[in-house]
Amino acid sequence: MIKREEWLAQRATGIGGSDAAAACGCSPWTTRLGLYTEKVQYLDGHGGHGGPETFDQRRGHLLEPVVLQMYMDATGTVVQQREDSIISERYPFMRASLDGVTLEGSPIIEAKTSRWKCPPGGRASPEKAWGDAWTSEIPLIYLFQCQHNMVVSDVGVCHVPVLFGDFEFAIYEVLADLEFQGLMISEESRFWEMVEARTPPEPINDADVSMRWPISRPRQRKASQDALEIGGHLLAVREYFKKLENLKEGLEAELKRFMEADEVLTAGEEVLCTWKTAKAASRFDAKKFEADHPELHSQYTYKSAPVRTFLFKEKAKILQIMKPMLAENLLPDRKLLKGK
Repeated sequence: MIKREEWLAQRATGIGGSDAAAACGCSPWTTRLGLYTEKVQYLDGHGGHGGPETFDQRRGHLLEPVVLQMYMDATGTVVQQREDSIISERYPFMRASLDGVTLEGSPIIEAKTSRWKCPPGGRASPEKAWGDAWTSEIPLIYLFQCQHNMVVSDVGVCHVPVLFGDFEFAIYEVLADLEFQGLMISEESRFWEMVEARTPPEPINDADVSMRWPISRPRQRKASQDALEIGGHLLAVREYFKKLENLKEGLEAELKRFMEADEVLTAGEEVLCTWKTAKAASRFDAKKFEADHPELHSQYTYKSAPVRTFLFKEKAKILQIMKPMLAENLLPDRKLLKGK
């Protein structure tokens, strides 16, 4: 079986099935910029592509032969595992590592494990939900993977056998969707052009922004009108959140006052809240240790990676001018802890 390091090296040279959703901006786990950064860092010799193997990934890797055997037992179909990845002849930037292939070549097999078919509470967002067996109702990220792998292997059917955490086993069938594939190929092509040109995608959230510009430069930039308006809105939201925090603390205090010395507040058989005395925690006095054992302290001291810190100057006069009015009636009209 191919080693993980070799698989990661191959994966970095193109877009694999597990990259497809992220390359198209549809992954719940990472953004296009996150995937771009992984690819470019590895291609430029900085390593790190794919990160450490997670528990879920390790579990899926170990159980893959089991899931494939269960598929063969259920269908009577012989499946062969592929050691090497394949590259699309038509789209060289697209590659696939297939979990299994039938002797006839179609369908291809994408074996999965999942903690649950229906999560606790009985609800799952549509992009993460599993439907009925033998339908194509699978999580969106796996749907991208199946459509991508079908393009690379030039087949029209992908079967997805899944072993769930409660040992339920189901098989799903995904058929090639030419319209979906066309849009996906277009987005993947655009993404790979960015990788080759070293042109990063636009950041879409705070983590992306920090990833895009991790190191500051000692210079100033004048605020534009848009920046001032954003700053004014941020000031209004921060002030509103402070009011919500004060309201939350007041409501918690009311419940604590009602509980007095009792640990648990109940309604029927349901527990509404608890207020228990925690055991005293042990603390390490780093300053005293450094003073008493400076040489030993230095052996276990290291510098962390630099981090940019965002500080918002709420007292800036221009921000007060730009601050919009938020509706005060959004807050409950309640006199907390008064009159008691």
